[in-house]
Amino acid sequence: MLRHIAVIAGGLLILAFLYTGVIPNLEQSPQPVACTLDAKICPDGSAVGRTAPSCEFAPCPVIPVDYVCASEKYFTATFTDDIVTLALSDGRTLILSIAEAASGAKYTTGAGEIVFWTKDYSAFVTESNVETYSACRVRDLTFPEL
Repeated sequence: MLRHIAVIAGGLLILAFLYTGVIPNLEQSPQPVACTLDAKICPDGSAVGRTAPSCEFAPCPVIPVDYVCASEKYFTATFTDDIVTLALSDGRTLILSIAEAASGAKYTTGAGEIVFWTKDYSAFVTESNVETYSACRVRDLTFPEL
């Protein structure tokens, strides 16, 4: 009789542990997610892959690039996905979207009145079809670790 009481008490104790979470849940863990191995090319030329569990592309790295131009002008271009933010030496900040380009990378405002074009280590900015930042080159050709 005492043995039956001990077995019942032990069973109740195990149920109490399971209910309170003291003993780990014995349910099956979720299966790992396998994403396709395609890559997205970022504006800085690097590539990112898809990440689990949603298999969305990882964000492109945020890369600030300093340019020096003719007439003692300069600016910093910060590339994020399909947008570039230009911090111009005259104090203005411009946010431009990527546009189709035959060569290099081209960013414009919605109506195209401001255009930033970059290829290799050079760039220029036009405003209302006038080149306002010309003969621009990357200031420092060392890039941050990705």
